[in-house]
Amino acid sequence: MNENILVIEYRNELVEKITDILKERHYNPIPTKSRSKGIEIANESSIDLIILDADIGDSQGLQLLETFKNEENTKGIPVILLSTPYRKMEFIEEAIGLGIDGLIFTPFDEMEFIASVNGALKLKKLFVENNKLIKQNDNIEDELNNLKDVSEEHYKSFKEAQKKYDELLNYDLETGLDNKKEFYKQFKKFVFESVRHEDTIILSCFCIDGLENIINEFGIMAAEEIILQFTKVLKDASREEDLIARLGNNEFIVAFKRMDVRLYDEKVEEIKNLVGKNELDYNGMLIKYTMSAGISYTAYRKTYHFENNIEKEISPSLLALHNAKRRGFASVYIHPTIIRK
Repeated sequence: MNENILVIEYRNELVEKITDILKERHYNPIPTKSRSKGIEIANESSIDLIILDADIGDSQGLQLLETFKNEENTKGIPVILLSTPYRKMEFIEEAIGLGIDGLIFTPFDEMEFIASVNGALKLKKLFVENNKLIKQNDNIEDELNNLKDVSEEHYKSFKEAQKKYDELLNYDLETGLDNKKEFYKQFKKFVFESVRHEDTIILSCFCIDGLENIINEFGIMAAEEIILQFTKVLKDASREEDLIARLGNNEFIVAFKRMDVRLYDEKVEEIKNLVGKNELDYNGMLIKYTMSAGISYTAYRKTYHFENNIEKEISPSLLALHNAKRRGFASVYIHPTIIRK
């Protein structure tokens, strides 16, 4: 691996713990307690990931996060934020709005920590590859624009290929589900329609319990098969008008439209029962798995002024999922009802 990971943390014991965990997995941690030194390292070194304490520099972690996300040299580096679980919802929403790539509450579970690191690094690689594809696409289009004798047939073929490429960017290539970009686009329409008709939206975030352990014990191929099975579970349990997407490596979301909260309890139990019946025969061994879910129930009023801030709308369900995972496998946590007015 040997990816360079900048760790900005002021507590000695936590610095040592994170450094040891990363070194054991052949990463190259670069620790610092200084806010200014962290900015200097991020700008002058080749950094693949930043792990940032929210309380660094007298609770100036979000200011430093905003600096990293806005500066040209660092805006492409994923940032995982370390925080205590006692933060107010406004803090979580602001961090999500600034573009954090992961949120870890301390004290943390080692496997959950590594899963977040691996997921962020994987997103970084996809980001780099995507930028290369976009640059190649731009170069092709520039060349076509400079050619004077391009036939109409060839140009039409190019535009069709470009359209297919653009469509791929809206879907998760592994599962076929909408990706985060497409979900945000469609969910925005959901919210506008719900405000207009004073409807409710129930959001549920799901994760497969112990996925990192399955990868370590049985390999990535077994984990990918389980992800595909779980995708089918979500599709079977959802209706045609609902939105399903994969937000991250092990983070799925379903937006249930116009569903009474009393019926939703039955829907969650249905999904849990379906997951419990799934098992994968892998090299003669049966792998069983469960899931955890975080649920938010939002009622919209016509007077609500929607500011196009999707992160604000989905953050309660993400926080609920985190609380569910802290309770253990096969857990469900329901966020208090929210009324947007």
